[in-house]
Amino acid sequence: AVCVTTNRERLLFNCPEGTARFMTENKMKLSNRLRSIYFTRGAWGHMSGITDVILKSSEEGQTDLRLVGPRMAEYARSTAYFLGQ
Repeated sequence: AVCVTTNRERLLFNCPEGTARFMTENKMKLSNRLRSIYFTRGAWGHMSGITDVILKSSEEGQTDLRLVGPRMAEYARSTAYFLGQ
């Protein structure tokens, strides 16, 4: 994962398993400015940590998060029930 932080927002590229834990351990608040997560491939290794990141962001009060990349519509449909959508 690569996290780019600007004055206005935080962009996350790819989201492997353990991303939410890494960000928490390094005191990087997810909801602070995280607006978008971009996936460079639809492979599981690039997106296996997305559920944890979404749940952690929700716990911190974030209500809007944009997922960009291949297979994101499919992912959103398959997890909507579990994420309370």
